[in-house]
Amino acid sequence: MANNYWMIVQTEENYEITLERGFDLVGLTKKQRKRAQRMGPADRILFYISGLRKWAASAYVESECFEDEEIIWQSVASRTETYPYR
Repeated sequence: MANNYWMIVQTEENYEITLERGFDLVGLTKKQRKRAQRMGPADRILFYISGLRKWAASAYVESECFEDEEIIWQSVASRTETYPYR
């Protein structure tokens, strides 16, 4: 099966968090669950920063999706969003 490319749109603040972590983890919202579950090893993620309107980086997916409620990123839309799909 061919590798897929996925665009992740982040705020500048959330991109900085992802960058500081060395791109070891990416969080997707509950609305993006199906997308997260379709991502697989060797797929590539392209990071776009919404406020700056620029492409910032790319990274490879290294594992299957899992669920975790630990708060790492800041949600713009909801204080309760934890970006649980990683």
